[in-house]
Amino acid sequence: MTRLTAEHDALKDNLQDTCKQLQNVQQEKKGVEQSLKEEKNTNEMLRKQIEELEHKSREHENLRRKLHNQIQELKGNIRVFCRVRPPVGEEKKDPENLLLPFAFPDNCDNKSIDVFQGGREAVAGGKAPAQKSHSFSFDSVFAPASSQALVFEEISQLVRRRQTSQA
Repeated sequence: MTRLTAEHDALKDNLQDTCKQLQNVQQEKKGVEQSLKEEKNTNEMLRKQIEELEHKSREHENLRRKLHNQIQELKGNIRVFCRVRPPVGEEKKDPENLLLPFAFPDNCDNKSIDVFQGGREAVAGGKAPAQKSHSFSFDSVFAPASSQALVFEEISQLVRRRQTSQA
């Protein structure tokens, strides 16, 4: 009987330990469920914020495009650029090719070019000061020393406008 009592007491202790463990697990479960609920609420709130920000971003992009188009229209829809090609290949070896039959006025912000009547022959013959020239104005004039990057920088806004209007 002592043996049965000892087994009973051992089982009773074991049951009490198991009940305590069950209570601890239930409390942990409640804590995890509460954390999960809070995380779901946070996720939902963040999802709504993302949707609002994406909507605002689309609105701002549309406004940017509209304003950019208005700026381009105010400047005029047709642009005329002039780029003077530098001597290339064999042309570089001939000193006559370095005499340019045109000039870039300093006060025109690279928007005009003066072309001398008579071309290179007039410049080579020393008639440059007295010769007649014709002035031409453009949206932008690029000298022979202008880099590709400079030309691209000038026209990139037009290219971007064209791409966005086709999108």
